[in-house]
Amino acid sequence: FPVTISEGKYLSNPLPVTDAVLQMGKMQFESKCSPCHGYYGEGDSRLNGKFLAPPTLHSKKVLEWQDGNIYHVISRGQNIMPAYAKQLNRDERWAVVHYIRALQRSLKPKDTDLQ
Repeated sequence: FPVTISEGKYLSNPLPVTDAVLQMGKMQFESKCSPCHGYYGEGDSRLNGKFLAPPTLHSKKVLEWQDGNIYHVISRGQNIMPAYAKQLNRDERWAVVHYIRALQRSLKPKDTDLQ
């Protein structure tokens, strides 16, 4: 049975945050996600208005989502965003989640990030 986005909150990222995982996430994000979400996840589509611009990944809504919610959207799609479960394997999708979190923290770092 399909998992709903609200059920995604019960999923946790099984991958550790390592340089290799972040590099995999960056590579997949830049090839699969950035055409619509932009290189920094700000919703500034590189498709020059050919599709509706997606929301920023830095919105309060997405910032408050659990990692499992983001993984669910990548896997199943949402609104006009297609599912990427066939294009990205499980680890690649989780790596993208880590990379999205890194992008979010790059714009809104915590004090501990700056030490």
